[in-house]
Amino acid sequence: MSSFEDRLVKVIKDSGLSQKEFAKKVGVTEQGLGNYLNGRYPKVDVLIRMKQMFNFSIDWMLTGLEAKPVEADLYILEIQKELIEYLKEENAELKKELGTKDSGSCAEPFNSEKLKKTNH
Repeated sequence: MSSFEDRLVKVIKDSGLSQKEFAKKVGVTEQGLGNYLNGRYPKVDVLIRMKQMFNFSIDWMLTGLEAKPVEADLYILEIQKELIEYLKEENAELKKELGTKDSGSCAEPFNSEKLKKTNH
């Protein structure tokens, strides 16, 4: 099993950034990143920032027991985005159809002036 330091090196390498760029992006000094690479654990807020920016599981980073990245979660998020986009398009289509179709009183907007004239 790999160590925390090994997993951090992998995340840095996978990011395509230099250690200096990586440190700056997550908001730590180069010395701080060096400490993490030598076995010290980052504070929780730094670990969370790393996770959010570079998409890995904190469980995986700390223990090595979960696959990196969390591909199932990414897949589900992608499907959700596609579904939301599809539903938005369908909703727009339905609104367009209802707005242009003459399907009786349901499609016509309420007109109180017209109602007053017919009741007098």
